[in-house]
Amino acid sequence: MTDSSLVSSGRRVSGMITVPEFKKIKSLVVQKSQVQDLEEKANRGYEALKVFFETEKLACISEVAEGYENLRDSLFVLTGRAKFLRWERTMAEATFLDRYILQYVVGSTGMEAFAGDLRHYHQFQQLFSTTQELERIREPHDTLSPMIIQNELPYYSHVPIVAAFIKGYRTDLVVKAMDDIRERYPMPFGAGK
Repeated sequence: MTDSSLVSSGRRVSGMITVPEFKKIKSLVVQKSQVQDLEEKANRGYEALKVFFETEKLACISEVAEGYENLRDSLFVLTGRAKFLRWERTMAEATFLDRYILQYVVGSTGMEAFAGDLRHYHQFQQLFSTTQELERIREPHDTLSPMIIQNELPYYSHVPIVAAFIKGYRTDLVVKAMDDIRERYPMPFGAGK
């Protein structure tokens, strides 16, 4: 047995206990490098989404879309093309990947809904820029996070909730929900937040 196989299996090497480089969750085997890849892609999508919400520039959408498409593709590979958006959140596999699936659902839904609203807003402004100014009124929602975090329904059930907050022009609460997800669900393997 080589040293690398001992390290990857999490066994004792020369009197030291090593941290396993993979976890088996039911039928899902996840390597630490795959989790690090998910984290990097989730971070890229999150940062691009914040810029998109702050600047309200449609030019930013490609970077946000790319970030969340890459995250989705990695989740598909990791789950063996499972329909993870239909998973019940109480499943062991879902619990392990909650941090990334929730960020994908909230981030990609927020991006799509906000882009659609911005397109309509810009079209309205072009048509009526000299005669009327459109006022965007924020809906009086308090918080989105508990609706996302405490909801144990399948992930796809969050889509209309997030879309409603975007329609109410509450991008601030979508970003707050993303922050709360990142805080509530630490990175698997105990590496970072």
